[in-house]
Amino acid sequence: MTPKKLKGTELEKEVLAAIKSSDELTGNRYGVMVAVDADKQLRRIKSYPDIEGVISCGIQFVIECKVCSQSSLRLASRIEDDKSSKQLKHLLERGDFMAITMYVIHFNERVLKTKSEPACTYAFPVHSSHEFWIRFCRGEELNINRETCEKYAYQIVWYVPPRCRRARPNIATAINRVENMLTESRSKPKFDWRESPMFRKEIKVK
Repeated sequence: MTPKKLKGTELEKEVLAAIKSSDELTGNRYGVMVAVDADKQLRRIKSYPDIEGVISCGIQFVIECKVCSQSSLRLASRIEDDKSSKQLKHLLERGDFMAITMYVIHFNERVLKTKSEPACTYAFPVHSSHEFWIRFCRGEELNINRETCEKYAYQIVWYVPPRCRRARPNIATAINRVENMLTESRSKPKFDWRESPMFRKEIKVK
């Protein structure tokens, strides 16, 4: 039931719909920030992740939705261009304060000459003391691909909830699984990601 192809806005819409239909979660899109440009027109600034909310026990969750149609999601190049650094910084900051922070990454179906890769969706935990993110901040890991997700993430199941006609991602279960996955990271010494080579722009990404 996993959608073969989604756009970023469509994934965000589906995740938000799943949250709003859940009895275990409450959440909404983050507020929009704006700036005044040279022509004195308001311009939207994408500075926060897509969605934030709270689970029934009162813990906050923060989600950034990503869609990938290539072999991997090149997060490092996005940080270099400062297109996604604010979102990731926010996830890392909230994660340091015990929030459940994650990417929801949807890999679109890929049909190649010699093989095909089915569509799949993952909940990828974000925390400053997580093995992957330490390596990322040091410049040792630059991308997230399907293999990376199989190692570190939880694969989200799409299903048709009661009173619904179309499949939605089971976000409630994904958030609970990520919370469990983050337990190990939280028990480790904090890694100072702000002073890491990636965020100090000491790494030039090709």
